[in-house]
Amino acid sequence: MLVKLFLPKVRKMIMDRKLEILLVEDDESECSKFKNQVELEYETFTLIGVTDNQKTAFDVIKNSIPDVVVLDLELHQGGGNGLSLLQQIRSENLPFPPYVLITTANVSALTHETARALGADFIMTKNQTDYSPKAVLDFLKIVKPAIINRRNSSCEVSSAVPEETENTRKKRIEKQITIELNNIDIKTGVKGFKYLTKAIAYYIDGSCERINSLVAKEYGVTPPSVDRAMQNAIDYAWSHTDVETLYKNYKAQIRQGKDAPTLMEFISYYAIKIEEEL
Repeated sequence: MLVKLFLPKVRKMIMDRKLEILLVEDDESECSKFKNQVELEYETFTLIGVTDNQKTAFDVIKNSIPDVVVLDLELHQGGGNGLSLLQQIRSENLPFPPYVLITTANVSALTHETARALGADFIMTKNQTDYSPKAVLDFLKIVKPAIINRRNSSCEVSSAVPEETENTRKKRIEKQITIELNNIDIKTGVKGFKYLTKAIAYYIDGSCERINSLVAKEYGVTPPSVDRAMQNAIDYAWSHTDVETLYKNYKAQIRQGKDAPTLMEFISYYAIKIEEEL
């Protein structure tokens, strides 16, 4: 009897909860029709945002984590495209992946296959005879219980994940530092690589002063030798790496003539960059 009484209550709670939708669409007429339809069905849906831009859409998804993203693949007016946004969503470690419903005039089977591979949950083509914003919302009503159940399950799993240990965090930081240094040809075999790795890690942990002394003490060498090895590694990268690669991976200003940055400019740049990415 308890189960029979409980399940209907749970289903009622699910059906009463509004689905939060982000609309990513560059056709103003479509946006207007969709907003009007949502207003008619305000008891079921909430439109948390409308954008024609991939970058803005990704920012909203990261910060608000909507239940549903209604996504147009071709964003000619605003910038970007739906497939690239799907890639971004997939690579972001979101606590809950939104349900992505593609609405597109593109009928390419290959494009649709790619969208599904990147995480699209369903695709509706705008040129089908029964397509309309109402048809989109009617479909979302059908899958609403499953969307909310998936979200609740994701939240339960994420809350059960133990906090990251200090040792695990250090390893993750060192791995990311290695990737960044390798991108500009400072490999593990380059003298000064291990000193730079340790110096950047110290900076991330808040030790911003006398870093060379801390590194020197850890490796049993003198601070001047640490400075020389680190600067030599940086100079090596700036003399052996092409300018395009440097600009791609080192966003701080590169001096005219490709002069290498100072030790603290280099260390602080990568420490801040990596900390923001973690």
